[in-house]
Amino acid sequence: MDEQATEAVDVDELCTELAKLTARESDLAALLKEAKGRRKELSVQLAQEFMSKGKQSTKMGGKTFYLNRALLVTRAKDRTAEEACDALRAADLGDFIKEQFSVRTVTAHVKELLDQASAGVLAQDVMPASMQGVFTAAEECTVRVRRA
Repeated sequence: MDEQATEAVDVDELCTELAKLTARESDLAALLKEAKGRRKELSVQLAQEFMSKGKQSTKMGGKTFYLNRALLVTRAKDRTAEEACDALRAADLGDFIKEQFSVRTVTAHVKELLDQASAGVLAQDVMPASMQGVFTAAEECTVRVRRA
């Protein structure tokens, strides 16, 4: 048998390490969010400068900074998905329309079915027969940390 496997696990040490890593992850996430925000501000500011000067790119410090133009088309906030689909069909663009479902909604439904089922029943077993084999369900148990 593996020597490490036979050693007793110190739960307190593991909890302490998990708490420290969770705090570090939170701090890093905040720093990353701040950096992404500042990066976006600088990118927009530089894009305005490039456009006002008619520049497409510049090189500095071994890096090329270039103007990237992206077009983003979204549904107007005051319009429904059905209205958007109708507009696409009217423009002979019905092939752009895709039937979709939400994995989160399906998961929530199966969780409700599981909560109503007897103890020990597997998630896969509570799904309607038509879903079995098409969808899979797996539970993952982890330990999370929150402030007390």
